[in-house]
Amino acid sequence: MVDGPDHYHAAMVFQHGGSAESYRRARELALRAADLGHRPARWLAAAALDRLLVHEGRRQRYGTQYRTWGGERMLVEVDPSTTDRERAEWDVPPLAEARARAVGTLPPDPTPPVVVDGVEVRIYRMGPAPGRVPPASGLPAPEPLADVPGPRPWLPDGVRLLRAGDGITAVASSGAWSVTWVSRPMSEEEPVTIGWTDDQGTPRTEVIDLGGVPAALVESDATDVRWLVRRAGPERGRMVIGSLPREDLLRVAASLGRGRPASQHSYLTSMQLGALLRRLWPGRAGRSASEQTRYDEASRLEETTQSHYRSVTESDARGRSTNDAGPPPVSSRKRP
Repeated sequence: MVDGPDHYHAAMVFQHGGSAESYRRARELALRAADLGHRPARWLAAAALDRLLVHEGRRQRYGTQYRTWGGERMLVEVDPSTTDRERAEWDVPPLAEARARAVGTLPPDPTPPVVVDGVEVRIYRMGPAPGRVPPASGLPAPEPLADVPGPRPWLPDGVRLLRAGDGITAVASSGAWSVTWVSRPMSEEEPVTIGWTDDQGTPRTEVIDLGGVPAALVESDATDVRWLVRRAGPERGRMVIGSLPREDLLRVAASLGRGRPASQHSYLTSMQLGALLRRLWPGRAGRSASEQTRYDEASRLEETTQSHYRSVTESDARGRSTNDAGPPPVSSRKRP
């Protein structure tokens, strides 16, 4: 018989699927693992529900989901009707502990995210632009740079380089800002949130192919500033923001290099998914119609990702936590 840990590990794979359906499936599998007595699955069942609610632009119930905003860790707003007693039933720490791990709270964003290479990219609508922006305090002043560390990307003629915090900025000879690029944490657990004020108009987000790497490009008719988000490894990515024409911004982003492709991470995930689903539904005769459909979809994903990973690996060669706190008996609790 398939045991609780099998269901738990399958749930963990779906928890990183990047879609509402995958989060629902993660919760179903985690609940089944909890029913089979696997203790860590209780926290995962609560976290999967929170992730689904946040994905849908609603308050989370328990307080397990965070976002990075302005370089700071923020707790996504929590439904105030949920009590710490309910959290304890699912091995979720008290709300005060969740708040202590963040510098503040962030309201849920009803704007549907775009998922690029497994990373959610969200436009966070901030309302009217402030009438006056106060001077920044505590931020490092831009420092002149003779050149960028590592390979120099393509840049327009005549720009000078400045280091600003963790990013690098190119400024035209007239003093006008051209483009900034920065490396930052970026993964299934670390989505990207872009602040957007009303004066910037209606944002358009599209997933584009940037030299064989998927990227999210955000534009608007009301502003000449563009944002590009691309993954550069399992845990890192790059943001490129600039007032350059679209073609020039894409050229800068593409010339920054691929970094370590996230496809290797995706490959391992899909392989784990295929192996787990084969254990959960080992024979066609024992699968229901819906189980067979999910199995077939997972097999196609596994085959496609293996092929993509092989092609990326060949191209590179040519040149370039879970909460383990113990729960009360499973039979004594109600489902979230």
